Amino acid sequence: MIALSLALLIPGAGVILLIVRPHLRRDLQKLRAWNSGHAAAGRCLSVDTYETETEEGLLVEHLHLYEFTDASGRQCLFSEWSRRSMTNRKGDSVTVYYEPERPEWATAIPPLIGRKWTILELVTVLVLLAVLVVPIPVLGVACAVSGSACWG
Repeated sequence: MIALSLALLIPGAGVILLIVRPHLRRDLQKLRAWNSGHAAAGRCLSVDTYETETEEGLLVEHLHLYEFTDASGRQCLFSEWSRRSMTNRKGDSVTVYYEPERPEWATAIPPLIGRKWTILELVTVLVLLAVLVVPIPVLGVACAVSGSACWG
């Protein structure tokens, strides 16, 4: 029974990772930029808004293009997606956080560690947890109460 639960848990964890990974990777890049201690004055060059109809309703995303000059005097451009209401508009002055080794990972929008998950992501995680994790202790309690050797 434990082997079956573990056999289901590993693919379940893989599914969760596939759902969260793209967001997590960019969030970690942003977090590294924010924590690097390097900041520069920048400017929002443009904002393009894209709307997509999904099962959950209308998805609105904004693609910002920014420029800044790093500490070595190099002019840098980077783009950044945001699903939040438009925080920066074309022409706005912004503070850009960046790692000198990777200015393309710069950010002008706070990292989303702890972001609000979409309903689909949340439901998927909860269902996987219910199916894969909850049966283990429930079966253990059932075996202890019945006195049978469930694991052997």
